[in-house]
Amino acid sequence: FTHQLEQSQQDTAQQRDIAREQTRQARAAVQAFLREVTNDSKFRSTTSPQLRQRLLHLARQYYDQLPAEEDDAHVIRERIATLLDGAKLAEVLGDDAERERLIQDAAKWADRLANAESDDVSSHQLVANSWTALGLLRMQRGDQASAAKAHRKAIRLLESVTPQPEKRDRHESSLGACYNNLGTSLRRAGHLEDATTAHRTALSIRESLPQGIPDHRNMVAQSHQNLGTVFFSQQRWDDAFNCYAKAADIRVKLTTDNPAHVDYATGASNSLESLARIHREMNQHAASKEQLRRAESVLASFDSRQPNVAVITSALQRVRKQLAADSSDVEKMR
Repeated sequence: FTHQLEQSQQDTAQQRDIAREQTRQARAAVQAFLREVTNDSKFRSTTSPQLRQRLLHLARQYYDQLPAEEDDAHVIRERIATLLDGAKLAEVLGDDAERERLIQDAAKWADRLANAESDDVSSHQLVANSWTALGLLRMQRGDQASAAKAHRKAIRLLESVTPQPEKRDRHESSLGACYNNLGTSLRRAGHLEDATTAHRTALSIRESLPQGIPDHRNMVAQSHQNLGTVFFSQQRWDDAFNCYAKAADIRVKLTTDNPAHVDYATGASNSLESLARIHREMNQHAASKEQLRRAESVLASFDSRQPNVAVITSALQRVRKQLAADSSDVEKMR
């Protein structure tokens, strides 16, 4: 009888492992689909609103079928990951209310997983991702204090674990992003010195990553850009210019090496637009116009309907109008 019981337990464990693997494969397929959708820059501009809503409805049905109550850490991890995938899809589909609901649900389950004593680094990473998503959501809602609190929770968790060597880059990348997000929320709240410290920490972490990887260089550029924005807020024009120039140098080179990469291109244009604003503040209008010309040249090959491209294009046009107004004011004074 004892042998039969042991065999039964082994069979049950084997079936459970098979079911878990099938769940993992199913979620991987969903993730692959979501990546295809979210990375397609033409999806939002060319796909009908009805189809986008249909896709979101189908995704929501998938999430809602997951177990509502489950203490197994593996199932909780699967649920959190799936909810975060859904939030990404909702963002692309333009359903802010659904995105908020999914992120808040993921954060609730993340708190539950964090409270369970575990040395699983992947669990910590997933929990940190959930708190980061919640922090970004609150930043967008204007609640910078709550955003900073969520980002600090993610930072404390990531700094409490030591990843395996093969996962070190991913771990440090996430930690750098958390400090970057914290710096942004602190800047928006007016805590500029603390924001500077957070962004400098993010920069130090990101510079420690292998710089042969383009995305790692782009992260370094982002930190330079965000430090420049803090200095701009303090009217420290020379410091802001130096940071923006470093960001622009990295991003323009990335765009040259990866001409079809829209994120690198919009990043480069953003840094060049920032340089244009600095030149304007320093009454260097010819230099400002040259930076605007460079920024527009970088974006020339991309569809202007793409959201990020449209945002940067609008910012460039705004600076041009400001320069035109400056010239008009000078003429009136003569």
